[in-house]
Amino acid sequence: MGLFDWFSRKKKAQQQIVRIDGPGDLEIELVGESHYQDALENITGGKTEDGHEMEKDALLIHNDENPYDNQAVVISIANWPGSFVQK
Repeated sequence: MGLFDWFSRKKKAQQQIVRIDGPGDLEIELVGESHYQDALENITGGKTEDGHEMEKDALLIHNDENPYDNQAVVISIANWPGSFVQK
């Protein structure tokens, strides 16, 4: 099962959603974003020579079915899985 299949199924399951309010400058190291370039281009509007710097709401979703790490956390922006939180 691919990540997009898992993500679609996980969205339908009962989830606990907690909103973390703050100044909006939370920085998290990511891994695996090279595998999600299509999703990231969709989120940002495409590649540019200067890259992108923008603020977006994101969901952190526990992916306990990840075959490499049952404690993996997927970062979802605009309903697209875009990366994983680095441990």
